[in-house]
Amino acid sequence: MEAERHLLNAVLANRQASEPRQVYADWLDEIGDPRGAVLRLHDWLRQLAPDATAHEPEVTRLRQLVDSLLESNPSVADWLHDLRVFHRPVVMSSDLQSEPRLIVRYYADWAGPCRQFAPTYVATAECWAPWAVFASVNIDLPGMWEFPKAKITAVPTLVMARAGEVVTSRVGVVSLPTLDELIAEFFLDAA
Repeated sequence: MEAERHLLNAVLANRQASEPRQVYADWLDEIGDPRGAVLRLHDWLRQLAPDATAHEPEVTRLRQLVDSLLESNPSVADWLHDLRVFHRPVVMSSDLQSEPRLIVRYYADWAGPCRQFAPTYVATAECWAPWAVFASVNIDLPGMWEFPKAKITAVPTLVMARAGEVVTSRVGVVSLPTLDELIAEFFLDAA
């Protein structure tokens, strides 16, 4: 849809601004899409984040609502990752190659295993985000960014890189405990 592409581009052009997110959320609500509610709730959380302790009951309630909506709509987690709302905003470009620790999930909307893995990746990204940049790349979108040395042959594929060099990659669905172990090893190898 042309209208959605225009609204999404406005959000992606200014990832930190609230207004484009709210306009997009309103449009999604109008067409009955659950992503509108999730986007709006997450935006409210972002606004409360600098003063989260003063708003602790609200923050807790909003997080529970977001979790509930994501649980009942797993494909929304992938979509939110494309907007980079669960981790530091990044531009998918070769600029990422300079990141000291980068974890990229390659996925496709149509792939069941990718939808299954999305909530695990989201939970992990929320936990580890202060120490690494997490990103998601939909392989079906034009201009997909890929590490030169990481050949993506199946999805989901998880690539972990340090300063532009691929350290490890993993194809397929990974459980939360296994993913935490992989990331811990990735961090320890750098020490």
